[in-house]
Amino acid sequence: MRDGYRRTVGNDGHTRAFLARQGLHPGQLPAACCTRQMRPPVVVRPAVSDDLDRLVALAALRRVQYAEFAPQFWRPATDAGALQRRFFASLLADDSTITLVAIAAARLAGFAIARVVPAPPVYDPGGLTCLVDDFTVEHPEDWPTIGVQLLERVRELASERGAAQVVVVTAYRDIPKRQALRVAGLALTSEWWVGPACREVKPE
Repeated sequence: MRDGYRRTVGNDGHTRAFLARQGLHPGQLPAACCTRQMRPPVVVRPAVSDDLDRLVALAALRRVQYAEFAPQFWRPATDAGALQRRFFASLLADDSTITLVAIAAARLAGFAIARVVPAPPVYDPGGLTCLVDDFTVEHPEDWPTIGVQLLERVRELASERGAAQVVVVTAYRDIPKRQALRVAGLALTSEWWVGPACREVKPE
């Protein structure tokens, strides 16, 4: 396992402090890694209000992981948990947003949130664009299964709404997710390069 996924959430002081700032405790989050011999069947369905706690918890776990990848770009706000809850609640009440969850062994194991939007006016991809931003799974090894199943259902629903393409946002170092996106037939098309606004020039 690579790039920040080795850690078990809640087992170190840094993570516990982060969760406390979000109003969470380690018991509310899934372990980042686990070993399972049998995979239960997965049911993908629309998210409902009763799923909100798990959506917020999984999103908080992803923030911990992504903050390790790029500490400045993905530095969580102090009130990130509360802000995320309000945002997700608004999406659940918005019929124009595709909000799906994956249930495995009676547990919410991942989710995907997508919006079908027009492409920038200077481009013509042949239809609308399905933008998938909040998209995560409980365990990184579930990306090729649960993650791909979530994405395939998003694509079906987006196609019904007139989307010609799907665009998924992910971290450059989120290797399991990137590999799953390739398996699902997506291709890397764009990158964001990030650095400080004021570059430090070292004296010669």
